[in-house]
Amino acid sequence: MRFKIYILSIASLLFLSGNSFAKKKLKEFETTRVMQSAGAGVGALLINEVTVLNPAAITFIKDSTLYYQRSKTNLNDKNTSRNTYKEGQNEFLGFSDTTTPLKGGFSYLYQNEQEGNRKRFSLSSSGNVTKTTSLGMVYKYTDEFSDIIDNTYHQFTFGLTHIYDENIYLGLVVVDPQNKISEYSHYTLGIQYVMNNFIHILLDVGSGDTANSDKKAFTRYALQINSFQYFYFRTGRFHDKFNNIKGYTYGVSWVGPKFSIDYAYKNAEFISDDSEELYDGEHLIETSIALSALF
Repeated sequence: MRFKIYILSIASLLFLSGNSFAKKKLKEFETTRVMQSAGAGVGALLINEVTVLNPAAITFIKDSTLYYQRSKTNLNDKNTSRNTYKEGQNEFLGFSDTTTPLKGGFSYLYQNEQEGNRKRFSLSSSGNVTKTTSLGMVYKYTDEFSDIIDNTYHQFTFGLTHIYDENIYLGLVVVDPQNKISEYSHYTLGIQYVMNNFIHILLDVGSGDTANSDKKAFTRYALQINSFQYFYFRTGRFHDKFNNIKGYTYGVSWVGPKFSIDYAYKNAEFISDDSEELYDGEHLIETSIALSALF
């Protein structure tokens, strides 16, 4: 009898330990502008995202920018069974330079989330391959504490931008092609279609598994509307098996001659029903605001 109780106790302990130490990775950082578009933007010509999305896009941009972003994540409709939840806080400071032949940028990121925390310094560079095609690279030095890794590590991101014509822009991004940290390695294909001066459509697709792409596939699509001379409204939806989340986003931007401000709202829930990170009925709400100076 005692032996059976002992065996059951050990089995219960192992079961609980397995659940307690299920790996939870830190989320992929998004700028406020990209968050407005549900994460889509690999095919767009974006400048503040030069170190966090597609490093090649800046080749076709003439402005330089100084960028600051602050965002937070909390729970909506908190379940009564939950005791505590750590509110997420992110800060990002970036500089993008187009004054040199090899255009690029530098950024500092700090993430403090329920899943852990991360400090990251990034440096990017890009240049033309042809008149309508450019290649870029980002080097990332990261100090992370999470279930995935508790150490410093180095990563590279490679990007390509191609202007097919005045209405169609294409992009490709490969994050960590060396697969040093498989939980974060992925690739993305993106397109931006300029319907007219007021409406743009963005679509990104990709995966974190090259052998079985559907297993960790993601789709992100968005609509951008230029409602007034300086105001932009964006909204989108995403379904992301790679990060186990789905949901919708929206946001607004005011872009002036030398200054811009962006606001984004993101509502997400986990795809998998057996996820222990959210209880029944809960949603993750992320809000973000950013300021840019153009020069």
